[in-house]
Amino acid sequence: MNGSGWPQSFSANTSCEWLIRVQSNQLILIQPLYVHMATMEECDRSHLLFVDGYKFDTSFNVNHNNNNADMARFCGSSVSYQGDNQIAYLSTSNRILIKFHTNKRFVDPDDRFGFKLSWTAVDSISEEDSPSCPSFPCQYPVCVEYSQGACSKSTLCINGSLVCDGHSDCPFSDFSDERGCAWREMATLSVVSSSVLSLILIIFICTERHRRTRAARLMA
Repeated sequence: MNGSGWPQSFSANTSCEWLIRVQSNQLILIQPLYVHMATMEECDRSHLLFVDGYKFDTSFNVNHNNNNADMARFCGSSVSYQGDNQIAYLSTSNRILIKFHTNKRFVDPDDRFGFKLSWTAVDSISEEDSPSCPSFPCQYPVCVEYSQGACSKSTLCINGSLVCDGHSDCPFSDFSDERGCAWREMATLSVVSSSVLSLILIIFICTERHRRTRAARLMA
């Protein structure tokens, strides 16, 4: 999902909306590939707004830092969020409305302002309700919160086709879906190489048989 005009900078006075809806038993995970907008102090100049679920009332709770709110607003750049995982957003329902807004007090047009996001439909599972994952379970790193000690995170299950696709589809600095992919590349390369060698061998055998048959006819 790209911002207006991507990869060029977005324009002033822009308002865009994207609606994402997945199956009723799934959640939506949104992760940034590139984010560069107005600074945190000037978030009204340009920002992304994630509206979770089917809520349309402008008075509901806005969360500027993390998940599990009716809305979450993001601005600044990807670098601002590195290390605290705040910009990875996991919905609480199967529907998200993404709003992008800029006003007339536009940022420097010479800089590359914009965003590019990826979204994934995920299944949320728990050890009690569903200890097994039918596709690929993301394995989160150890999480520690100063106020409550070790924090628990629900296990997410992504589609098996997303494993080793060159992009981490597991959230919160978890790259388990891209670990150990080198052997898959080597296995794929081995299969391709074997196929090419087999094809060359077949061509050689056919050519040799044709040459011998032709030579036998000339001698007869």
